[in-house]
Amino acid sequence: NRTLTVMNEQIASRFFNLVDSPASLVYRAASVGAKCLAFFPHDKRSWECPLPPTAAQVAEFKQACHKCNIAPWNIVVHGPYTLAPGSIDEETLKKTKTTMLAHIEYLHALGIRYYNIHAYEHGRKYVKSIYKLTLRSLEPIDKHDASEVHRFNTQVAVTLNVVLKMTEHCDVTICKSLTRVEVYLKLFAVLETGAGHNSQPCDRFDDLREIIDLVYEPRRVCVCFDTCHVFAAGNENC
Repeated sequence: NRTLTVMNEQIASRFFNLVDSPASLVYRAASVGAKCLAFFPHDKRSWECPLPPTAAQVAEFKQACHKCNIAPWNIVVHGPYTLAPGSIDEETLKKTKTTMLAHIEYLHALGIRYYNIHAYEHGRKYVKSIYKLTLRSLEPIDKHDASEVHRFNTQVAVTLNVVLKMTEHCDVTICKSLTRVEVYLKLFAVLETGAGHNSQPCDRFDDLREIIDLVYEPRRVCVCFDTCHVFAAGNENC
């Protein structure tokens, strides 16, 4: 189990891969006492885009959230590791944007608010060997070159700006009843802190700060503080 601190309250959380329906994940999380969860909507090592949920799946998901007392805004969808918003390769960038847009439409249909991505990805491929899948970086970044890091951060922000602009219509209804006022909250892109391995940038808080400053609507961007990554990056006092 992991724990997530929200407003000084420790809430148990779980991470899943989507193998059935979104509603099934809610029930599985509730069965272990979780009040929030995150999941990959498909294979985390592929460019595959999830099919839009059917009306029946949406209804089942909302019913599951209500029964299990797990609010949709306490659920995070995690993008695949193939996303590379800071890539210099046009084809990789195109696939990244297409996948992100498909995911956000998927979240919007379910009423989920948060979409977590690895901002530090700059292009990787999975190479099959006899024993395991290994990673090979396609575009190594010299993290000691300030201009190269700035170029990378700027490209991440440009990618986010395109995606956020194209999903301005994706508001999430939080309350909907005859006795309560409807509240609409836009979906958030969640940038995860990096560990700095394999020439990965975004292992410094300054990098995330620069990306957010360059986004045209920074209120729609927040940070996933991955404590394991932050510790691995050398921030032992955090």
